[in-house]
Amino acid sequence: MINSKLEKNIKLGFGIVIFILGIISFIILPNKVGMQISVSGKLQNYMPKIIAVIIPIGLYGLGFLPNENGKSAEIKRNILAIVIQIFTLVSNL
Repeated sequence: MINSKLEKNIKLGFGIVIFILGIISFIILPNKVGMQISVSGKLQNYMPKIIAVIIPIGLYGLGFLPNENGKSAEIKRNILAIVIQIFTLVSNL
């Protein structure tokens, strides 16, 4: 069992990584961000940059909500948020 101090540090570390990736995304990404890649390999279904940056931060926030067992499932959501941000950055550069 992970002690509570280590668990808080892990949550904080994920938050810092997600926040830094959000700042980098906001600076680097174009105003319209492609969210899907078509069969031909081109981007399609665009959304505004601000929404693409807010979605992973929202997933991080959802990680603090308790699940059925009373424990939060933030690690899976935080990893998903980081993967979404990295995919968005790589596919739109």
